[in-house]
Amino acid sequence: HSTNVSFAWQDPFFGVAPFSLCHAMTELVTLGMSFAEIVKTVTSNAAALIGMSDVIGTLAPGRDADVTVIDRVAGAWELRDNSGERVTAREAIVPRFVLRNGVRFAPDSPILAKPARAAA
Repeated sequence: HSTNVSFAWQDPFFGVAPFSLCHAMTELVTLGMSFAEIVKTVTSNAAALIGMSDVIGTLAPGRDADVTVIDRVAGAWELRDNSGERVTAREAIVPRFVLRNGVRFAPDSPILAKPARAAA
């Protein structure tokens, strides 16, 4: 017995929608969440959720400090989901670099989606 299965590889998660923390942050700001609340959501709130708020989630003496430096880039950016829905965002949150244990890393992974400009 044989099974013919094929996958259309468009991204690492078999869909068309990109997946990264900065992309998710762009979606949240587009939905109306304040930038301050988004930062809390992806830092201190996330640390509390996994029971590690005494180690990560804030910048303070004695804590692990992995930092992502981002840009908030104004423009018309297309967001889309796997069902084909499209929304135009007025800003994109884009990673500039990461500092992890004092070492600088560029956001150059091939699976890191680049923001897509919306059609004019």
